[in-house]
Amino acid sequence: MIEIKNTVALTIHLDNQPHFLMQRNLIIAFFSAFFLLNFSAEAQHKKELLKEFDQVFGERNLKINNGPLHTNTFRTINDKIRYYSKDYLSSTLYYDGSIYYDVPLKFDEFEQQLVLKLQNSTTDFGVNLATTKIDSFAFGTTKFVNIKKTDPEFAKDKNLNIVEKQPFNKYLDLYVHHLKGKRDRIKGSSVYYEFTKQKSYFVKKNQEFYSVNSRSDFYPIFPSKKKAIKEYYRTYKSLRKSNEYRFMSNLLQYLSE
Repeated sequence: MIEIKNTVALTIHLDNQPHFLMQRNLIIAFFSAFFLLNFSAEAQHKKELLKEFDQVFGERNLKINNGPLHTNTFRTINDKIRYYSKDYLSSTLYYDGSIYYDVPLKFDEFEQQLVLKLQNSTTDFGVNLATTKIDSFAFGTTKFVNIKKTDPEFAKDKNLNIVEKQPFNKYLDLYVHHLKGKRDRIKGSSVYYEFTKQKSYFVKKNQEFYSVNSRSDFYPIFPSKKKAIKEYYRTYKSLRKSNEYRFMSNLLQYLSE
């Protein structure tokens, strides 16, 4: 029995995986309805309850643990790896109709594949999650979405799946496609690999998408702010060279004000 606020109790019976997942989803639905008027406080309580539920009834039963083993056969050099981060990051994941908290994830930017670390494993082995079942995930405050689900036509046109989303207001978003390319490196008699960043940037304003690669790409998006855009590019020229990602994010923040 799991007690909620000492007033409401749910009894969970684990007979098989489908029944287990149904019970887990019932908890989510229950909290969404019961605590609608006190969302901020009870959202954290719901999070803790679901984490406890997954621990008590076995993480092996979770559908995110089902998938092909992730392999990495590339020996890298100069710390230029294929992943968004070297280590697995504690993440919030929306997957196949369920939400999971504090799950260890890696994003393979070369293969565009989200990887889940095997639960209770002492190794770095992981499983590939099905991209079609991913709704979104977050590394801290950095959120990634499956744009094929939110904007399928644009995703198809640009051949996109998982992208980072930065919302600035209800009408303006910056999308970043994190991609890496592979280069061979010969060292002695061995072959190593370097993976280099190849980010692409897109702005969504008033439900319209725009590719943004240069200063002039912003003019039709913000026609009344051409002077401000020119001034920003002139002032932060060095930042654009050293950290284009931050340059773009700061520019959208500036233009949204």
